[in-house]
Order: sequence, then C-alpha cells, then structure tokens
Amino acid sequence: MSDGYRENPTLADLRHFLGAFGRVREGNPHAEYMPLTAEEWVAQKGVPMLSRQRLQRKLVRPKSQECYWNAWRLRKQRARSDCLTYCEGFVLLRHMPIAVMHGWCIDEHGAVLDPSVEQERPAIYMGVAFFDEFAERTWRQLLAQQAIGIMGNLWKFKKDYHWLEQGIDLERMQALRSASGAEEQAA
Repeated sequence: MSDGYRENPTLADLRHFLGAFGRVREGNPHAEYMPLTAEEWVAQKGVPMLSRQRLQRKLVRPKSQECYWNAWRLRKQRARSDCLTYCEGFVLLRHMPIAVMHGWCIDEHGAVLDPSVEQERPAIYMGVAFFDEFAERTWRQLLAQQAIGIMGNLWKFKKDYHWLEQGIDLERMQALRSASGAEEQAA
C-alpha cells in the first residue's frame, strides 16, 4: 500500500473504512442524538458481495458518474431474461483510497454485475439487496423528483433507515451472508 491506495482491495479494508464512521461516536457524550450515517448502516445491515462475474459492458452503455441509474437500467433491461436484484451500498476499487456509495446488481447466484466499473478493476462490495417491488416503487418516486439512488435520498422521502429496512430482501441477504462467510473462511 502506498499513499492510501491499494493495488488489490480486501474485504478487511472495506470493513475498516465503514467502521471508522462508528468510531466517531466513541466517547462522544451526544452520540445517542447523532443520526446514523450510511456507512454505519451498511456496516450493520449490509453483506459482502464479492465480484465473481463481470458484465459484458456492451450490454448496457454506462453513463459516467451515474452508477445507481446504470444499475437500475441494467435490472430493468434484463428483468425478463435474468433474475437480477438491485443493490446499494459501498464499493472499494483498486487504486482508490476510500470506499464510495454505489449501486449495482447481483444475479441469482449472488455474483455482482456492475455496469459502471471497468472489468479490469478488482472491487469489493458491501451493501443491501432490495425487494423488486420496493425498488420499483421507490425508483418511480425518485425519477419523479429527478433524484437518483435510494440510500442517499432518504431525506427526500422524509424517512430514515428504519423505513429503508422494510425494503431489504432478508431471504436474499441471508443467502449472500452464508455465501460470503464461506468465501471469507476459504480465503
């Protein structure tokens, strides 16, 4: 590692980044009044999603700086032929010093399909998978307000993370948690 950039990011690196936001609360007398950050919420509720398969970029033409929209378009375009689930959380990419909020899809096996990240860049993902109905309904509202991304726009819905938890596909998350746990033990 040099200058904070990692040649090959690891799940431990991503967990460390997300955990740093929780450590801000330590020793703070007003911690109970501080709102939960997206990083803390994903660290608590999210699961690792390791990139085992890459999307052929010609299937979706990604727009720069629009990962949520790119992932949502992929899910909508391939809804009939593939069983894709829309996800949001954080990604840690090769040669980046910090994790960034991000949107992607996973297939029925939990493999990440990310139209916004180049195939050659190793990436570690941690986030939540949303029910199709919840994502569809929420995206309709976001598009009406010309906003993109579910987690970063909670304030537009005048909602908090408790509302967001209703949209999490818990069965899918448990399967992902089991799969990623086995991969972590094998590593």
